[in-house]
Amino acid sequence: MVNEKKTVLIVDDEEELLEIMTFFLEDLGHSVIQSNSGTAAFNIIKQTPVDFIFSDVRMKNGSGLDLLDWCRQAGVNIPIVLMSGFSDISAAETKARGAQEIISKPFDFDRLKTLLEDYC
Repeated sequence: MVNEKKTVLIVDDEEELLEIMTFFLEDLGHSVIQSNSGTAAFNIIKQTPVDFIFSDVRMKNGSGLDLLDWCRQAGVNIPIVLMSGFSDISAAETKARGAQEIISKPFDFDRLKTLLEDYC
């Protein structure tokens, strides 16, 4: 199990979900950075060290898939887990593009903890 504090970037355009995930991850001892779009998140990544990213798939101003593609094209190898309430993209396609996994909303918060432990 990972006991080390990680910096986690949460990217979602749902303010309530950002707050809930932030509370959960900070309660586990992690540092959290929030972003409401893929474009803003990529700008954060260029300036701030991040250990892990949870990103919604569908957002205005840069989707989670855009963020994933930008990171991989720039050689940024931060583990990224995509989240989706509904998506027409398959788990196989997201993995082929470089995501660790895609999880469905709503999700079990213990799953978030396990994903951090598995990929960090």
